[in-house]
Amino acid sequence: MRKIELDELKRIEFELLCRLDEVCKKNAIKYSLAYGTLLGAVRHKGFIPWDDDVDVFMMRNDYEHFLRVCSEDDVPFKLVSHGTCEWYNYPFSKIYDDETVLKEKNTYFDGKLGVFIDIFPIDPLGKTEKEAEKNYKKTAFVRELITASNWKRFFRSKTRSVLIEPVRLFFYLASRLTDPKKLLRKLEKPFLEIEESEAKFFGSIYSPYRIKEIAPSEIYEWSSKVEFEGRTFCSIKNPEAYLTKFYGDYMKLPPEEKRVSHHLFEAWSNK
Repeated sequence: MRKIELDELKRIEFELLCRLDEVCKKNAIKYSLAYGTLLGAVRHKGFIPWDDDVDVFMMRNDYEHFLRVCSEDDVPFKLVSHGTCEWYNYPFSKIYDDETVLKEKNTYFDGKLGVFIDIFPIDPLGKTEKEAEKNYKKTAFVRELITASNWKRFFRSKTRSVLIEPVRLFFYLASRLTDPKKLLRKLEKPFLEIEESEAKFFGSIYSPYRIKEIAPSEIYEWSSKVEFEGRTFCSIKNPEAYLTKFYGDYMKLPPEEKRVSHHLFEAWSNK
């Protein structure tokens, strides 16, 4: 096997994104670049130079449609989701390249996944911002248990303060006593019961930004395009409002010491 360095890793992720774009266009599935990927598109016209991440999101109905297409049709990538895989326990899915393999000693996907991109469903969170915030906070404990249940062993966080480590250890130990699939159903159930037509605030129920994820429905209006690595991809209509909410002055580069990838894996090629 041959180790994959950053530039090749990005090339594989870009190819996956191109394949996803083609599948979505063919099946009339709406999606948008998300989080740091959308930030990279707007600020750098491509990947954030020090990052190795690709994220997209879809509204829940489109997300479920996408999962069905991937299970029924011959698509040019592999998909993993908590509904199709016993060891995968996140409330979002990944598509990956099966000619590569990831080594990640801290999680259960060590050796089981290839280079991937994340696909997040966007769900209705509430009719008002206060209601959405209340719903999000009510599921916070379950959300942290789900995160810890995916750790094969306890490890120090690469990005969070050392003061958080006792809390992370508590959730790691508590998660050993849980059934991750039941936790996932418990997390998703209250949001799946909210009528999308009545909700005014939306977001990913498993966002890295937690409660900051809550955004008015206008943020998730679609039908726009952005350039990413020389190709055009789908985007929400007002990426500037989205990026300002998550990153503030998003055109300003972070300090040099924060220009690091948050991933802990190594990628290897089977070729």
